[in-house]
Formats: sequence, structure tokens, C-alpha cells
Amino acid sequence: MLNLTRIAPTPSGFIHAGNALNFILIYTLARHTNAKIELKIDDIDQNRSKDIYIEDIFETLKWLRLDWDLGACNKNDFLKNYSFAHKQKILFKVILSLWRKNPDIFYACKCSRKGINGIYHGDCIKLNLELEKEKTALKLHVDNDSNIILRNRYVNIYSAFGDITLWQKEDFCSYQFASLFLDEDHKTSLIVRGDDLFNSTALQLYMARLFGFENFLQTTFIHHMLIFDSNGSKLSKSNGSNSLASWRKNGKKPNELFQKAAQIIGVKEFWQVNTKEDILTCKDELDMFLRTNGQKVSSAF
Repeated sequence: MLNLTRIAPTPSGFIHAGNALNFILIYTLARHTNAKIELKIDDIDQNRSKDIYIEDIFETLKWLRLDWDLGACNKNDFLKNYSFAHKQKILFKVILSLWRKNPDIFYACKCSRKGINGIYHGDCIKLNLELEKEKTALKLHVDNDSNIILRNRYVNIYSAFGDITLWQKEDFCSYQFASLFLDEDHKTSLIVRGDDLFNSTALQLYMARLFGFENFLQTTFIHHMLIFDSNGSKLSKSNGSNSLASWRKNGKKPNELFQKAAQIIGVKEFWQVNTKEDILTCKDELDMFLRTNGQKVSSAF
């Protein structure tokens, strides 16, 4: 049963059309299945998070006329009550507890990102280093037979990621673990992501299996197609592709985003879908989309 999903943008740039498509799909599937929606803004990297980008998230959701059930209601509420800055101590305690339970697969690492050429497989694992701010990161060692099968797709975590950073040298939690833990803790039952995040899902499922995060292992995942720019490149906040702030400034309406979402879920006359009310009438297509795209981790590991 689908009880809770989440809209989880990162405030590291202005929201673009690809982000908005994801928001619409999450909203539509949640309302269709009577699942609640949590707004879970991911500002784990405080160096990249900006107030102007947090404000843009709320402005975009208002422009799309998408509501939610849990989480902050505006920028000030988010910064005061929901920011990851308030969760770092909790996350560190959780990681330390897991380290004590699984000492053989955790280790401190002094290697820098620039010094790592390609996938990292644990040069520091035998050095028995201490975990020190600005000097070492905390890593999770990954075995070379670490396979995840999600529906009919296979990912070898060892080959795709190597050893995984859980706690950064700069003294904050990694995105992958923070996102995983909060989904486990909040009992998220549906996660809708772009297909470019398929490997991230596999990585989080691998960690969930190691750490006994049973709620996450029961989650239904949907990975949807992406929107590309005129050059065939994936939209990115870093290069400002299709900033919706500029759409709003120019008086543009979000109709084509709802049409694209309708096309993805299989609506034949998708050009007639212009609002959230329109797309929610496509009940048969939504049922079929959930049946054919909902994915759970295989028992095979």
C-alpha cells in the first residue's frame, strides 16, 4: 500500500523543467493513490544551498498549483524547522551506531576527491585511521559481488561506485546516506525519480540491505524518462537550462509540463491535459503506469 511519497528538490540552483516534471508525476501518483506528500528539501550541502533557490522551490510549486501534506510551508519555516543543518547530529549518531555494529566494513579515509582516479576501492582500509574533521572521511567498504536487481535491471555496486562515503571530511553527512535514512525513518513507500538516478536507487538499496532498513526495502520505485534540451543534453541546474523562474517572469504557463507528464503516463491525447485537475482524470492510464513501472528490489543480492 502506498502511504507516503516525497518531493525532494536540492536548492543548489533554480528549478528547471525536468524538476517540475518530476514534481508533477509525484503529485499525480500520490493523489491518485491517496498517498500523502512530504516536501523534503535536500540542503545537505550547505555550501551550495542558497536562500534564493529555496524560495524558488516554493514559488515553482505555487506556480504549478501543487500542494503537499508534510514539511515546510515556506522558506522561513524550512530554515527554522526542516533544514538538514538541524539533522547533522542525529545522522552522525546513527552512523556511529551502525559503525559499532559493523566495524569490519567501515573505515576512515584520508584520500581527497582530486586524488582518486576513477572508482575508489579502499586504499586506506588497512591504515586504521581516526575519523577527524577536515582530515578524514568515513567510508563504507563494498564487496565485489555486491549486486542489486531492481525489476529486470542489474547494478554491481562495486563496479558502479566502489567504496561509499558516508561522512564527508567537511563534517557533514553524504547525500546518499542522509536521503536513505530519512526515507527509512519517515517510512516513505513510493519514490519517483528520473531515470538518471537509477544507480543511486540501487546504491541506497544496497546500504539498506546491509543496515537492516526494512522499510526502505519495501519501497516502490518509479524511474521516469528525462527531458533533454535542444542539444540532446540532460537539463541541469548548473547551466541554468530552462529555468522556470524565467518562465514565470515571461508570463509563461506550465501547460506543456502537464502535457509532457500526461504523455509519460501514457495518455494518447496528452495535448488536452493542461492542469493538475486534467491529469488526475486519467485514472486508467495512471493505474497502468503504476502496474508497469512500479519496481521493488529483487530478493536476489
